[in-house]
Amino acid sequence: MTTKNENNFGSGFLEFGTDRFTIGGGTIIIIIGMLVLLLSATIDSFDVTDHFDFGKLAATGILMIMIGMAFRFPSLLKDDNHGLSTMRLVVFMIIAVFVTVVLKIGWDANSFDVLKIDSNWTFIIIAALTGKAVQAIGTTIAEKIKPSTPKTEKEIHKDDEKK
Repeated sequence: MTTKNENNFGSGFLEFGTDRFTIGGGTIIIIIGMLVLLLSATIDSFDVTDHFDFGKLAATGILMIMIGMAFRFPSLLKDDNHGLSTMRLVVFMIIAVFVTVVLKIGWDANSFDVLKIDSNWTFIIIAALTGKAVQAIGTTIAEKIKPSTPKTEKEIHKDDEKK
């Protein structure tokens, strides 16, 4: 068992296995989520019981898949400096919650009219995406106005030699 990833796209989480086959914690969470989703779809299709809301179970499976993706591919949430981006994490979690809620509501829906969601969700998603856009613009502007470091004499001489 190792905690550091040696391959190019790794799990960023605990890994188990050999050099030829490695399974990480993120992969395990994704597999469990897929099994939960398939189980809920299979049991619900047989109309075994009307007392259990299988939409909750399916939504839990999708949420597990999304969280597993974050563990399996941590570069999705990293910024250009290879550090964890808070804004990407916030946007990811808002989208994960939105997908989970829509799946839970729509699981037993007979028409699209049932999928009407409170308009406040629209504002939350717009705020998250706008915040990401403002952050990206701010980062770009900050990089452009960042004072450059003066060249050393060695660098000046290299530039002169190239000319």
